[in-house]
This record gives sequence, structure tokens and C-alpha cells, in this order.
Amino acid sequence: MTDLVEAPGRRHASATEDVVARRERVAVLRDLSILDTPPEPAYDDLASLAASVCRSDVGAVNFVDHDRHWTKAIVGVEGGQGTSVPANLSLCAATIRSDGGAITIGDTLAEERWREHPFVTGEPGLRFYAGASIVVDDQPIGVVCVFGNEPREFTAKEKDAIAALARQASANLELRERNGELRKLAITDPLTGLANRTLLFDRFNLALAQKKRSKLEVGVLFCDVDDFKSVNDRFGHEVGDLLLCDIADRLRDVFRDGDTLARIAGDEFVVVCPELQGREELESITTRLERSVASMGPRPDGSHAPNLTVGAVIAECGERAGEALNRADAAMYAAKSHSEHTGRGLLNA
Repeated sequence: MTDLVEAPGRRHASATEDVVARRERVAVLRDLSILDTPPEPAYDDLASLAASVCRSDVGAVNFVDHDRHWTKAIVGVEGGQGTSVPANLSLCAATIRSDGGAITIGDTLAEERWREHPFVTGEPGLRFYAGASIVVDDQPIGVVCVFGNEPREFTAKEKDAIAALARQASANLELRERNGELRKLAITDPLTGLANRTLLFDRFNLALAQKKRSKLEVGVLFCDVDDFKSVNDRFGHEVGDLLLCDIADRLRDVFRDGDTLARIAGDEFVVVCPELQGREELESITTRLERSVASMGPRPDGSHAPNLTVGAVIAECGERAGEALNRADAAMYAAKSHSEHTGRGLLNA
């Protein structure tokens, strides 16, 4: 989006460049999950420190997505946390696009670039502003800033302080990003990206607790890839890993957003389906899954089309997650025993 205060001669080129920058910035913000979140003391402290060191009544921490800046923390403006300003009016949006990622304005009326800005000519009557960019993964995503309605000069120490607080915000977010990655590693299967056993049981227990209130059913599917060991033995573990990833993708295509998809062992997948109407809906889901995997066809590496054996059960009243999973496992083995008599299998399908 072109900034309202951008120099006219640069408007077309800057708008083109901004499309790419905006997309990258929004991707970082999405990964951080910082937008539209409740207040946090760390950011409240940064806003307060900015106001204090710069002798300003107002200090803020704002994040800029594709069409707005959103206020994570602010002091000096009651009720300002969580509010938004359109990006084409935001001085913070202009700040992250500026050379050096910082803007300092001692008197908006004394500078041609700013004197006609709506926030200067109208409410809130902005007369000074200073902001420095918060940068994560080399992307400027927000600003620590101060502003007010009386002109003033900024010392070099005050400018340095704003920049230092912005760097502190960056460090906080980078730590948040690393912790998020560690949490993800702790609860996901590293090969397929599906949930691991820990997350599966957490989600399963939650679904069982919600079942008591919703009166809807919870289904669980225990899935095993037939003759998977033979795939590894004949074609190598790399081929086996690719097969597991492709099956995981099929699971994602078949199941709903609210379902939990997990890989709990080498060739074993489990799916928890909350809020089902009954057994018929679970059977319909199972059929779609089996057909989806079977439709994968012969593999490019020379292995045959995979076959998935599925045991599907409805969780019983008062049943624990482990108990329901064991029943689904037993149902899967019963189905596998039956299929072996019909000649079905991964390598001779």
C-alpha cells in the first residue's frame, strides 16, 4: 500500500517494492502470532520506558501488517491497546519503510512532508513523533515510538534510547520465535509434521472432555500401512519416508480442520475426530481415507500403491483416551487379519 505521505515521484516504484516487502513482513507476523493478542507486561514496559526516556506523555509498541498498524502496548492514551490505524495514515508504517528504519520529527508543521498529514491538521493534532523499527528475521515488522501534540527537539541520547528499545523488542520476539519452534518440535512428528503422541493424547483428552458438554461423539481411527517394512527393505528408508509423508498429506486432505492427525510410530497413524453425529459419519470418513490412499497408485520409485488398514471406534462414555486408542488398535489388527485372507497388501495390491 502506498503511504499517504510518500513523495509523489517515488510512488509507483515504491508501491511495487512494497508488495514484496509487505508479503514477507506479514509472513513473519503470522509465524510470531503477535497480532490481536492480549496485553503483555514486556511490551507495556517498553512503551512506558520509551515515554519516560523521551520525556513524552505517550509511548507505544505498534506492529504493521498489510493494511494497518495494530497497537500491542501504549501508555498515555487510555483504551489505546488493541486499536488500529490504517497503514496509509500510519507514521509507524512510514517508519518501517524509511531508510534506516527510523523517523524523528521535532515539529510536524515545520516539515513539508508532514504538515498536511491528516493527523497533524486534525485529531490528534500531532506535532512530534519519533519511532524506530522492530526487526525480526531481517524484516521490519513494527515500531517502538513516542508522539505528542507539542513540538519539541530530540537529543541524540533519546534517539539512541528509542533504537535500543526497538532492539529489545526484536530480541524478545526472536526469543518468542525460537521458543515457538522448540514447542513445535516437542509436539510434532519431525518427518511428517503431524502431531506426535504427546499432542495426540492432549487433544484426545480435550475432545473427550468436550464430548460430555456437546453430547456429540468422538471417533478415533488407528491406521497402519500394510507391509511397510517390506518397502524399507526392498526400496530403502528414503523411499519409505517419502511414502509416509505422502500418506500424511492424504490425511490432511481428507480430514477436517478440527480433527487431530498424528503419527505415533513408524507406519502407524492415529486420527481423533471430535463432534461426530454418530458411527455412520465415522464410517464415511474411514471410507474416504481408504479410497484416498488407494488412489495414490503405483509409486514412481517402483513400489506398489499403498494400502492402509484402519480400525475405527467411537469413544464410549467414561472411557479414557488410552482405552479408546487400544480398542481402535485392536479393531485395526482384526481388519488386517481379515484383509490378509483376501490377498490385500502394499506390495501385492
